[in-house]
Amino acid sequence: MLNAAEKNFLFQHIPLVEAEMSRLEMRITSAAASSTTFFINVNKAWQDFCSSLCQLHNAPRLRHPVWLSLLERDHDENVVVADFCKQLTRLVEKLDTKHTKFFLSNVISTVLMHHMSWVASVAPPLHAPTHIHEKNPLVGSIFNDEAPYMPYNAQIAQYLEISGSVGSVHRMAKTVVSGFDSDLITSILQVLSYFIRCSAIHQKEDERCSQLPIAQSFSPCAATTPESLASPPSECPLDGTFSPSKVDDDALSSCSLESLPSVIGNRGHRRTSTSACNDIFSTMTPADGLGRSLLAGPSSDYSPHFVLSGLVGGPGQVNEAFAKMIDDVRCEDTACHRAAATSLSSSMSSSSVCESIQLPDNVIILADTHTWSVQVASNEGWGEVFSPSEAVVSMLEQFCDLYRVGYAPRLLISYLEDSLSDILSKSLSLVEIVSRGSPSSQGPLSPERVRSIVDCDHSDLRLILNVASVYWPSVLASVV
Repeated sequence: MLNAAEKNFLFQHIPLVEAEMSRLEMRITSAAASSTTFFINVNKAWQDFCSSLCQLHNAPRLRHPVWLSLLERDHDENVVVADFCKQLTRLVEKLDTKHTKFFLSNVISTVLMHHMSWVASVAPPLHAPTHIHEKNPLVGSIFNDEAPYMPYNAQIAQYLEISGSVGSVHRMAKTVVSGFDSDLITSILQVLSYFIRCSAIHQKEDERCSQLPIAQSFSPCAATTPESLASPPSECPLDGTFSPSKVDDDALSSCSLESLPSVIGNRGHRRTSTSACNDIFSTMTPADGLGRSLLAGPSSDYSPHFVLSGLVGGPGQVNEAFAKMIDDVRCEDTACHRAAATSLSSSMSSSSVCESIQLPDNVIILADTHTWSVQVASNEGWGEVFSPSEAVVSMLEQFCDLYRVGYAPRLLISYLEDSLSDILSKSLSLVEIVSRGSPSSQGPLSPERVRSIVDCDHSDLRLILNVASVYWPSVLASVV
């Protein structure tokens, strides 16, 4: 029998568990076609199923993912912000050089192109809540008592957000950082946990029921016009390091769910230490919430469950993980697909969800610290990203300059948010022209025309177009 903690873990990760059960069902059905190998194939399918759940349960997680740590206030905000700024500056100095092909800027540019939930965090809610209990002064997020909860599923919404499904853009985006140096991978993952965002879920005690999930106003699902956007919050912060459990491959593949150690503890107990990267393999801390649980640390194998994860190993392991990623991209029965379908069915009876939801595209970003390359796998194929966005390069360079002259961490976070807001503003300028269909904008727009309109570098076009598609999907077909 499962104990209470393991039951809680399974229910918390039910979208992922259901997807694994669906794969098991399909493999059993397929095995029935051959009576001679039926038992062998079913046994292999069951072992893979158990191994996958063990990997989901035991994989190391980021101890203090920056964005969620700020939203949930589970740690000293000043410490989180200071650590993040120090870590980001160190990585820029080390990884943003000609020798490394401006690796960090390239990774962040690609993440911003595909993990689109940062757009929703920069743009405030469409409608201000009538009753505001509390506002986070650092990240500008509102704790709203009127957030929908019926038939709105807060966990499904959070899962879609952290996967990159925001507004009119529906995709399942994942980022994997690979290489030999686990400390370096940890630092990169910690920095990326600032840009890969989702809303936080809080439990509210109520006389009529035990606990109701309350979500912060976050996703601009209903936004379809540029008028729906407003100015971004002024400040935002983050934090770093891991809370993993070191589990070897043999134990991982052979364990049963009943033998798993508890990873969900008392919700009121949280670690307050901020250890450095060398503390990555300390005792696992409970992953409070599905969003946190999907931000994993370095491990020796690729897992399709996580939105952000690390892969420690040489070219052989990377190639093996590469094959799994290709299969993952082609899979059309993932947890994100199921979550999108659930959201679609809810939208039939709730206007709080997007009017039309298509099944998400799969996107996997592989950032290799061994070759300093960034590759993107999608439904359309696999390609390498050779140059970062100039806006991101400039943002990181100026951030480091401000850090060196002694700017306060909160002001540095405010600068990053303003820079992201500037990218959003340029995207909205493009959306306004395309959506209003003025005579001068009839027909496809050339890249040169777009650059003159929004005043951006050519390297920024892809990022600006992807952001604009959150509010006006047809903009992608309007620029050739």
